[in-house]
Amino acid sequence: SLSSSESDQELEDIVEEVADSEPLSSPQKTDSSSMHAIEGATSGTGTAPENNVVDKEASSSPIDELDKESRELRSTLLGLPSGELSSVEIINQATDTLVTLLNRYSDINGTAGINHCGDVIANSCKLSDQNNKFPLNEEIVTSLVKSYLTSATGALRAIALMEAFVLPLVLEMNPVGTTTAQAKQQKPASRSLTSLIVSLARDRPMECVDAILVPSMVPPLTNAIEDWEPSRFQCELISRVLRAGRDSLSSQAIAHFLEKLLPTDVDARGVKWTDHTMPLLTTCLNRRPPLSGVVIARMADEIIDVLSPIKCNSMEKSMKFATLFNALVTKYGSQLKSASKVDPLIEAVPRLKTFMSKTITTSLKKLK
Repeated sequence: SLSSSESDQELEDIVEEVADSEPLSSPQKTDSSSMHAIEGATSGTGTAPENNVVDKEASSSPIDELDKESRELRSTLLGLPSGELSSVEIINQATDTLVTLLNRYSDINGTAGINHCGDVIANSCKLSDQNNKFPLNEEIVTSLVKSYLTSATGALRAIALMEAFVLPLVLEMNPVGTTTAQAKQQKPASRSLTSLIVSLARDRPMECVDAILVPSMVPPLTNAIEDWEPSRFQCELISRVLRAGRDSLSSQAIAHFLEKLLPTDVDARGVKWTDHTMPLLTTCLNRRPPLSGVVIARMADEIIDVLSPIKCNSMEKSMKFATLFNALVTKYGSQLKSASKVDPLIEAVPRLKTFMSKTITTSLKKLK
């Protein structure tokens, strides 16, 4: 349960870690051979790149040369044991190498260069390949974010960095969404990843919403919309971000998040209402962000549609759905009245088969 005492205690510990701004601890040291391999990735003496590298004759442009170095770095990191990959020396060297590559890419092609660097490192052309693996662990990504992302970094570059290097770690929590493994291999976010997302939500709230939170919740363009939904653990991670006390998302950022999840454009991709996403939506509403009348009307229409005689199904008995319904009515009643949604909601309530139906009906009738 998202509200269990154990989960809350873990969240408090994570928030304390973020507030103290302590670097993540790293295990043991490593030998110099791995260090040399990473250094060689950007000096032309590293390990051989993967099979999709371009030939030497085609590597004449600056971007081609950078792509070659990035592939070599990817191959080197994938070849290291997990223990070495988390060592202080490897983390620092990989961070320095990545910062150098990002600076060179962005000097040539600006924000697009950062995105392209991430695509090459992630080997995005093979995302549908089950054997494809993101080569950076959470410690390296955290170190990279701390080193590259400063107060002087513009919003577009911050979004590009998060999309390229942080988002893949969150998408890995949903193998169904990324088509890399079976659903049973889903796992919760680690403390280090949670701390990273919480710190980004605190320091770069709008960019974090656009680059990480929304893409984790809505169907990617590469997947069939009807077959895709965010995983339980992705929703739990974002719920923790929303409940992180003083380090949680601002009200404006939560409003922006909901606007993206509940688009009014018919062709836009929105969040799928499930047992995992509805508690997250409820958490957002309980924070009472300044939502527009359009978003409130959109959520009311979704509730009415779910409870329509044609579609009414197991959702009518869902306490999570009823709790979301109640939160909308109690927190945004005046806007529901302004949007002329009170009467349609009153007509829909009788089809809700939970003990909360009477409470919701009473609240709605008070708005008339």
